Amino acid sequence: AGTSAARASTGGADRSSALTVRTGHGASRTTRSAVLPMRTRATPVRPWVPMTIRSIACRSTALPISKYGVPVARTPSAYDNTQYYGRERLSYMSGLGGPGSAIAVDGPYVYHAFGGYADGDSAGFGLRKYNTDQNLEWTKFYNHPKVNMAFYVGNMTRDAAGNFYLVGSQRIPDPAASGPGVLLFGKNSWIAKLNPAGDLVWSYDSDASGSNMMDELYDVAVDGSRLSEVGVTSTSSSGMNILAQKYDLTPSTYPALVRSYTENGSGNGDDFGYGVALGTGAVYLAGTMSNSNKDILVRALDKTAFTASGASITFDSGFGDDKGYDLAVTTTTPASVYVAGLTAGAGAGANAALFKYTLAGAFSWARYFNGKAGLDDAYYAVKLNGSGVTVAGSESTIGQGRDGVYRKFDHAGTELWSRGF
Repeated sequence: AGTSAARASTGGADRSSALTVRTGHGASRTTRSAVLPMRTRATPVRPWVPMTIRSIACRSTALPISKYGVPVARTPSAYDNTQYYGRERLSYMSGLGGPGSAIAVDGPYVYHAFGGYADGDSAGFGLRKYNTDQNLEWTKFYNHPKVNMAFYVGNMTRDAAGNFYLVGSQRIPDPAASGPGVLLFGKNSWIAKLNPAGDLVWSYDSDASGSNMMDELYDVAVDGSRLSEVGVTSTSSSGMNILAQKYDLTPSTYPALVRSYTENGSGNGDDFGYGVALGTGAVYLAGTMSNSNKDILVRALDKTAFTASGASITFDSGFGDDKGYDLAVTTTTPASVYVAGLTAGAGAGANAALFKYTLAGAFSWARYFNGKAGLDDAYYAVKLNGSGVTVAGSESTIGQGRDGVYRKFDHAGTELWSRGF
């Protein structure tokens, strides 16, 4: 599609590569691959040298990295693509597929974190920066040195210094395999820190289930030197459990686990923690608890002890599965919690839903959205400021997939505006 690329030469101990891409709109950008250079033609095999990484139990594992440029990971063939809608632009990664994406806003800049697949292989994960004119300034890719690992990006946040923290999951390489591409069953929970320029500081995965089953993170919040995240961990007898963990970010090489919390519903089914928010003295979680059906759950954890604090907030529509995907907490008086997700309806399809509760668990109000097609609709994100609360989600349509839905309400629940895409 009019895209040209020029590979820069690499040599010696340099383990990065540069890829300059011209988008066809008079602009160019440089993509850095932080682990290893891209595959080159007729490159002879060179000796391997070990690299040491850390696991959650502080065990060291030697992984092969080529000192002289034989790549195990690569920058994918995906490229930046821009479509114009009048004066507006929609920019995305063409040739890149798979779930997992997150954004962060800093003044006039928007940062997009992603993971996925290209050419039937893992594209690792990456970060992109857009400026106030909606133009892309740079994209940076990262991948695992052992194998083209599959990374899922669940969400992202930033600290006061502008560092990025990505959470999600990482597929597990087989330590007994001699070559790349051999993965064990399951996923490990995963956290990565990138500096304000988008350069990788560390990448850290942990096997919270202890059995190489599925562990995955969906949201993250940072408070000073402490990072709180929420997701899911597998068990052998009671399905998926909600997992929340607190890490110390003081170490420079990798985070240190401080506290861990799990919760399982009465139905012994699959329970998921999807959202995390920080309050004055507590960390708040939103998710889905499997009882007779799936119910919305909001759980407060004491910030220091990281144990359950007070009664939980639950919602059961009585018609089927209800899910809480995100939450936001006000620290002003009166303090409140907003929960975004979906609820089962009396008819076909699920309705997008936004709830407001006091921190003591008293119900304030609910706002529902049922799209024109009467199919499955949901709110996946909620943010708030002094003027109100904004939700983002999707509406199912007939024959055209899902459309984006965005709404803002004041704190009394009055709708201020609605947009769709």
